[in-house]
Amino acid sequence: MAYDSDSATQLARLYRLQCDSLWISTGVMQGTSLVVLQAHCGEMPLQLRRLKSQVEYSVKVRSSDSHVSSSVLDEHWTHHYGTCNDRNLPIAIKVADFHDTVETNNVEAPKTAGTPPWLVVPVVKLHQ
Repeated sequence: MAYDSDSATQLARLYRLQCDSLWISTGVMQGTSLVVLQAHCGEMPLQLRRLKSQVEYSVKVRSSDSHVSSSVLDEHWTHHYGTCNDRNLPIAIKVADFHDTVETNNVEAPKTAGTPPWLVVPVVKLHQ
């Protein structure tokens, strides 16, 4: 998510790093396209991964009334005028379509269980 406002040069380096990593891990020929590698490995394009993490973060922020970063999602007139371009748009604008499409205003914050998961005794299914 932090790399989303990076320069085009830096983003190209990240794409190249992902491409090289997938080539090495799969052992395919060097000419194989990144799109084919991503589909074969089940990896999302980096732009979609960044957008997914921004949406997850915004849902987390909206689910808590007293979240310290709740003002990040507030609309402001400066978001629509001035020096904002596609790369340095605020997160409120980038995730606005998602929140307009999916009703996330009434999402409740996740409740924590009374017992930590590592102390819960697993239920063993008996085979008869």
